[in-house]
Amino acid sequence: MANVILHIDEDLDTEQCAALQKSLAMQEGVVTACINDQHHHLMVLDYDENATNSDHLLQQVESNGLHAELIGL
Repeated sequence: MANVILHIDEDLDTEQCAALQKSLAMQEGVVTACINDQHHHLMVLDYDENATNSDHLLQQVESNGLHAELIGL
């Protein structure tokens, strides 16, 4: 299992956070997708590196019209 932190540039409200978490959690290989309750611009993703990778997950965030960077873990 691998982990990555994404920094999301946009300010997300609670509904946007929930939608993004759900969208990423449904991706093949993603075990958990959690946005920090206090800092909505940070998301931790746990994933199976045999099924997906951090670049693919970043692309999924960007496909939702958001700007983000990989921070690592």
